[in-house]
Amino acid sequence: MIENARVGDSTIDDDAVCTDQTAFKLTALESFANYWARSSTELSPAPTLVELREALDDCGGVVPEALLHVAAIQARRDEVALVRKQLASRDPYRTAKFRQVEKALEECDGNIQLAVEKLMADKCVRLQAEKLRVREALYKEMPMAHPTSRESSAPSMPRRSFERNNRSCCTASGASRKGKQGSS
Repeated sequence: MIENARVGDSTIDDDAVCTDQTAFKLTALESFANYWARSSTELSPAPTLVELREALDDCGGVVPEALLHVAAIQARRDEVALVRKQLASRDPYRTAKFRQVEKALEECDGNIQLAVEKLMADKCVRLQAEKLRVREALYKEMPMAHPTSRESSAPSMPRRSFERNNRSCCTASGASRKGKQGSS
């Protein structure tokens, strides 16, 4: 059906020249993916146009095969989002990279609960959570140690006092350097 599709002007009986069949295939794939490969969770993004085009290229332009490919990618993305959500519900500081979660899911044969347990016990995930806890504790003691985007736009230290403090440090070190250079 797509191979015989043509774009033309309805006022005249002439087909447009140089119609790319890939555009029709991509549009069809996008329509099918919007219905069949939708995200099942709000934490997981939908397939992008770039991903759809790559899937179509990888599958040699065969739309049904590309749709299965996109659906499999979206299913994996949804599983990763569920694992991350369960990690965060157990410990708000625990997070894992996509590839870490994907590896855990593969090792646990797609079992989300086992993957969560595996990641909770993972040394790297625990270390990252501990780093975040330390950062938050430091932030409570020293707010500018880890400013949020709202606070980074707040007025900073006045320029004059910074220059004065910086100049005194530079002058002392500059004087010692000059003394060393003059003696040689």
